[in-house]
Amino acid sequence: MTSDTTYAGPFGRGARAYRAAGWHGVLPIGRQPARKYPPPSAFTGHGKPDPSGADIEAWLDGPEAAYNIGLRLPPGVLGLDVDAYPGKRGGDVLAELLAAHGPLPATWITSARTDGVSGIRLYRVPLAIDGHEINWPGEAGKHIELIQHGHRYAVVWPSVNPEASGAQYEWRTQPADSDEYMSTNGVIPRPDALPWLPEPWVRGLMLPYARTDKATLGSADLAAYWEALR
Repeated sequence: MTSDTTYAGPFGRGARAYRAAGWHGVLPIGRQPARKYPPPSAFTGHGKPDPSGADIEAWLDGPEAAYNIGLRLPPGVLGLDVDAYPGKRGGDVLAELLAAHGPLPATWITSARTDGVSGIRLYRVPLAIDGHEINWPGEAGKHIELIQHGHRYAVVWPSVNPEASGAQYEWRTQPADSDEYMSTNGVIPRPDALPWLPEPWVRGLMLPYARTDKATLGSADLAAYWEALR
């Protein structure tokens, strides 16, 4: 899958290619080029929709075409966002998780860093287990966030990372005969081609209780609630 050369910016170059590859949550990131935050309002978080094709085309015709590009992961895809650069100990925590839950299959990783560990590793995950919907925490441990449909997004190629001296994000994969992740030179993965997160990892990371949303109370309900508190 190649990028669109019609536009110069990361979102302009990559938006249509990512959507064609099966990523529907394609977002322009930042309010100016070369930023990692914020995403556009109303398209991230629990219960929020993915952008439509019309939304993406409108962004392509606006200043957003010059912005970085992010992917809101679809349900059933989880990202392990490991920070292992100076001041972050995600690499040590990842080693502890590997010892506890076993090896991880080779997968795709998005990163602008070259330490060989930092980046977001992507895996398919079940929506439910033992008859119950899976609820994921916000992190797997210190300096390892869990990127998921209702929480955060993944900044991806051809974006640049202002926190890594403007380095460009790359998609990397792990060859069968190597422990190193290698650049894919702009090849975009498909979400349905990602490997499955092993079951011990699923059970080790998932929360043992259901997620709850904020309640919406009308004025009469609020009055009754305050009266009950008294």
